[in-house]
Amino acid sequence: MPTHPTVTKRIEILLEFEKYQRIMDTVLKENISTNETFKKLFNGYYGIRRDSNWQTKYYQYFQKHKRNLTISFDEIIDYIYNNLLTSKGGKMPVEPSFSSKMLATINPNMPIYDKKVRTNMKLKELKGTPAEKLKQAKETYMEICNRYNSYLPTPECSAAISIFNTYFPNYMRVSTVKKVDWFLFALTRTELISMKIFNALL
Repeated sequence: MPTHPTVTKRIEILLEFEKYQRIMDTVLKENISTNETFKKLFNGYYGIRRDSNWQTKYYQYFQKHKRNLTISFDEIIDYIYNNLLTSKGGKMPVEPSFSSKMLATINPNMPIYDKKVRTNMKLKELKGTPAEKLKQAKETYMEICNRYNSYLPTPECSAAISIFNTYFPNYMRVSTVKKVDWFLFALTRTELISMKIFNALL
C-alpha cells in the first residue's frame, strides 16, 4: 500500500475521524433536534458557533430531513437563508458551509463546501448582496460537485484513496468523497499540486 511524504507531514490533521464516525453512527438513532450531546459533537467537529435561535431551527430542519437522501444543497441553503434568524431578528449571512455539512451528513456521497475547499480549488469568494451571494453559493457548490464527479472515476482518485487507507485503516468504510474531503482540508494547495493526483479537482 502506498504512502506519501506530504501526507506523513500532515498526518496530525486527521479531522478527528473518531468524532466524525460518532456523528454518523448517532445521527439516525437520536432525535438530533433535542439531543444536546449530538449538537455539541456536531458543533465542535464542524465549527458551528451560531446563537441558540439559529441552532434550534437548524437542528429541527436537520432532524426532519436526515433520512431524505434526495434533499439538495439548494433546498438546505434556501431554508437557512429564509428561516434562520439571529437573536436580534436579522438574517444571518448566506451559509454554504453549514448547508453542505448538513447535506454531507445526510448523504456522505456529497462534498463539503468550506473556506479550505474554496481556497484549494481556487473558487471565488462570495460577493455582493445576500441574494447575489445565495445565487453564487449554489453555482459554486455545483462546480464543486462537477469537479468531484470528474475526479472520482480517475486513477488519480484511486491512488489518493489507497494513500488514505494506508494511513487510516480504521476508516476504510468512510465514503470516497469524505476521504477526498480530508485531503482538501488537511493539505495546502501547493501540497496537493505536489502530489500530482488531484489535478481534476484543482
